[in-house]
Amino acid sequence: MKIKIFFLIICFLIIFSFGSVCIALDSLSKEDKLFYTNISLSGFITIWGISFWDYGNQTPKMHNENWFKADTKYGGADKMGHLFTAYFCHRGLAYLYEKWGYNVYEAACFGAISSFGLTTLMEIGDSFSDKHGFSYEDMVMNCIGAFTGYCLYLNSDLDDLIDLRVEYVPKNIQSDIITDYENMKFLIALKFSGITIFKNTFLEYFELHAGYYTRGYGNLSESNHRNIYLAVGINLSRILETTSNKISSFFNYYQMPYSYISIKDHEFE
Repeated sequence: MKIKIFFLIICFLIIFSFGSVCIALDSLSKEDKLFYTNISLSGFITIWGISFWDYGNQTPKMHNENWFKADTKYGGADKMGHLFTAYFCHRGLAYLYEKWGYNVYEAACFGAISSFGLTTLMEIGDSFSDKHGFSYEDMVMNCIGAFTGYCLYLNSDLDDLIDLRVEYVPKNIQSDIITDYENMKFLIALKFSGITIFKNTFLEYFELHAGYYTRGYGNLSESNHRNIYLAVGINLSRILETTSNKISSFFNYYQMPYSYISIKDHEFE
């Protein structure tokens, strides 16, 4: 309990510090914007962790999570979640940093540092949770996610070709949607619109998917299984490109359900 109270005090001090300058955000330098953005996100992560992930329930501990094995808590879906979270954080923050005046290389670099730092904070918080513990496997996936974001951000040709996405269709409303892996799929999409010979042809509106998901780990009445799959999908970001860039960009990270046809789905017990 004392540890949890300490977490709350630090968290609210962080939020209060950010709140004292957020009114003048427009007048801040790009360096201050970067600093206070990371401070506020750190505070949000801490609040969320205390609320849903039991941060502060115990003294720090390490935990071996055995990667994608069948007898793990989520069957490895949490590892894909860490990778995607780090990747998504990088892309969002790097975009902001570039808008604030950093050049593309600075934005990519600071985005990677911020992404890895924030996901590391999550893992440090997990070490104080009796449900989780500090996992080196999660740290490896955080690093891969941040590095992937960095590489794609600096290579426009590769970025046009590849997306990392999550599909999420909650069956029941969950308070903690971030770890609702039972209703998620994680995938990499190869977009034909990024291949020169397919540009300006009808094929540029299609893509190939390779994904991973688990089911049954969140439901004691069901058997656990892990799946990898291949699919052919519609490139919604390309279709919507001419109407709205913001909506189009959204589908670079979110996979719309029922917009693809599975051609191979292999289940592991």
